[in-house]
Amino acid sequence: MSTKIRDRHWNVLLDSIKGENCIPVLGPDICMTNDDGSRSNLAIDLARELSDILLEDKQLKVKDPNNISLVAQMLQNELSRDELIIEAKGFYEEHAKRLAERKDTTFENLAALPFPLFVTSRHDNTLKHYLEKRGKQPKVKSYLFKGDHTTTLRDLGTVEKPLIYHLYGSFEDPTSLVITENDLLDFLRAVVANDPGLPVDFQNLFRDKNVLFLGFGLGNYHLRILLHALNLSKRNLSFALENTPVAEGQEAFVQRFNESVLFYGQLGFNALKMLDTGFDEFIDDLYRRWVERYPEGATETAPRPSREESIAAAGPSVFISYVKEDEERAQRLFERLREEGLNPWIDKDGLRFGAQWADTLEDTVSKDVDYFVVLQSRALSDRRESYVYKEVNIALERQSRRAGRFIFPVQIDEDAQRLEAVERAKIQTGALYDWNADVKALASEIRRDYEAQ
Repeated sequence: MSTKIRDRHWNVLLDSIKGENCIPVLGPDICMTNDDGSRSNLAIDLARELSDILLEDKQLKVKDPNNISLVAQMLQNELSRDELIIEAKGFYEEHAKRLAERKDTTFENLAALPFPLFVTSRHDNTLKHYLEKRGKQPKVKSYLFKGDHTTTLRDLGTVEKPLIYHLYGSFEDPTSLVITENDLLDFLRAVVANDPGLPVDFQNLFRDKNVLFLGFGLGNYHLRILLHALNLSKRNLSFALENTPVAEGQEAFVQRFNESVLFYGQLGFNALKMLDTGFDEFIDDLYRRWVERYPEGATETAPRPSREESIAAAGPSVFISYVKEDEERAQRLFERLREEGLNPWIDKDGLRFGAQWADTLEDTVSKDVDYFVVLQSRALSDRRESYVYKEVNIALERQSRRAGRFIFPVQIDEDAQRLEAVERAKIQTGALYDWNADVKALASEIRRDYEAQ
């Protein structure tokens, strides 16, 4: 059933970590060490506590007391949202108090590895505790599925000051918690509809990174949708650890695991290796291999970045507007701008050519990105109608409200006609004929404006 981790896979993973190109994504299926040395799952422990409350207060026996989203939904329905949040917050606060007394080798090894960014669907602060124990200074941010839109994170972390991004919120900010079935549905609606959307620079990270899913449960439907929304690279090698239950639900897990392998393979995610292996075993092995390869730098943190490096790491987001005939050159520009330290934004899966894109177009261009680059080509000149014209009109409206520059038109075919609307606005058009010099010049011009603002 499981996919074996070959030596070349380990080497890819170690090289990726060394180059800070690997993103660990932590899920609720990761167990913790108890006071007596046994292992338990926090989400299941919380679900069982909430089940006991329902039985005591309402004489309701929950069919599946291990399912946190189901139990939380029932408690909210039978009691109130306020009581649910109070119980969940109290549970995680009590867990946080006990962390200082516990030794968890697996979390210690994970915290020792040089990851600048951790993504988690967990509500607890266990990872933060062990990162601080390692002498690092983690920063914590959460996605607010019912809150204000955060265009970009800008600071995506360093090895010394890693960022922990809570997709499903944190107990320290109860309004951010995704815990009930209704919360999950609202969360998915918000992510897919881009209202509020995930930060642009955060989404772009997943296009060319190796991703390490740890106890994330990719057999669940809502996590499959999230994976699609994150636009995981289909070319870069990624791993998903799905640990078989010791006793309960083994048969159901095996079926779901095999279905997941088939599902992602049919979607073209053949570079996503589904692994039925223990989280503890895997992390311990990964840490051992890391220490063997880099004995001097196993626990060292990266030096503090310079001001110029910080600006590049938190570079401005850049929307690339183009017609479908120029898709290959648009993708090439996307990759080159990334190399120049910017955070380019390009449509995912061709959505901009359908109705779904029209629903999110205005917010994306008018509020979500820092700059707008439009590719002027022969193909665009031949079009009487195009989404590009709509995008340009929205960009011009935003340009009129802005002190600095927002629109950067570039000519990619010498005989292409310039956009009349851009010409009337007296916006200077650049050229993109030399893919080395011209892209560098464009990136430098955008950075100069960004720093000035």
